[in-house]
Amino acid sequence: MAEDRIVLTPEGYDRIKQELHHLSAVERPEVRRRLGEAKQSAEDFDTSEYETAKMDQALVESRISELEDVIRRARVLEPDEIPTKEVGLGSVVKLKDLETGDTWEVRVVSSFESDPNEDRISIESPLGQAMLGKKQRSEVEVQAPGGVIKHRIMKISR
Repeated sequence: MAEDRIVLTPEGYDRIKQELHHLSAVERPEVRRRLGEAKQSAEDFDTSEYETAKMDQALVESRISELEDVIRRARVLEPDEIPTKEVGLGSVVKLKDLETGDTWEVRVVSSFESDPNEDRISIESPLGQAMLGKKQRSEVEVQAPGGVIKHRIMKISR
């Protein structure tokens, strides 16, 4: 059963619970309403709205099922489990691009809650793998499509 666990940060777990609530309380009733209206239209020979509503319902129900499964399997990291001496799951890492001098922060998360656009980097991504286990002031190299990018870990926090 331990292999089936999905380890999540507290923030990631909260985001999943919020999405599930929104889908269940807002999206599901709206899709059901649209499906009922479209079913009426389908009886008048317009089936395109009905087919679209059925597909939307399947997508919403599928996502609800997926999120419920994740919540059942979730193990939420306790704050003291998030490492600050070396990079690990849940760590917030301040990075410096050694070529440009730019700095930014990323949170290292499980692949399920990763979102590079929100600076939540999967522990399984090239950057996540390069940082894993490294300490503050370490340099890491990441192979990118444009070549190798070098970063320095400036700070590790929770």
